[in-house]
Amino acid sequence: MKLEEIFEEWDKDCSINKSELGTESLDRPVLHNKYLKIMTIESVKLRQLKADYDTMNNLRAEWYMGRMSEEKLKSLAWEPNPLRIMKDDLGRHIKSDKFLIKVSLQIGEQEELISHLASIIDQINKRGWDIKNCLEWLKFTNGG
Repeated sequence: MKLEEIFEEWDKDCSINKSELGTESLDRPVLHNKYLKIMTIESVKLRQLKADYDTMNNLRAEWYMGRMSEEKLKSLAWEPNPLRIMKDDLGRHIKSDKFLIKVSLQIGEQEELISHLASIIDQINKRGWDIKNCLEWLKFTNGG
């Protein structure tokens, strides 16, 4: 799921209908379940992205140091590295590697998505308090 899609979903789900506070209170577990499922799926995707990054990091290190076999190069459709980087210089090249940067940016986006979902779930958990406060306010304004 994309971050924009989660924004749109939460825009629909975040409001509390003041005239249906009982229903809103009962809908809390449904909302919690909905966003917890999404967060679980997205957390699995994050773990996969991190594993992909580790694998790619290892492959790129082999490539930079010229240790990759011809078969492996062909299977990845990579050209042989003409430079043969020394181990001391490897970190600098790895940090600026376009393949690794791409995966790293995906990881960052996924972490941001999960952080936003955690915030939504926290807000849903506090929703009972918001509904209670709304009921208290209605009692107060109606002279009760």
